[in-house]
Amino acid sequence: MLEFSIQYRSRSGWARCGSSGMFLFLVMVTEAIWLLLQCDQLWHGWLVAKNFDD
Repeated sequence: MLEFSIQYRSRSGWARCGSSGMFLFLVMVTEAIWLLLQCDQLWHGWLVAKNFDD
């Protein structure tokens, strides 16, 4: 997040895209984190079920 704010202050990278570009970027990051968490929960549940069967 620190690197992101520095990039924003220097007006390079994503800051050039305007507010819509920033919004899309944040949405994409949020979606990616959410998907990773969902996969992690599924994987953990599968491991628990597998160990329970043994």
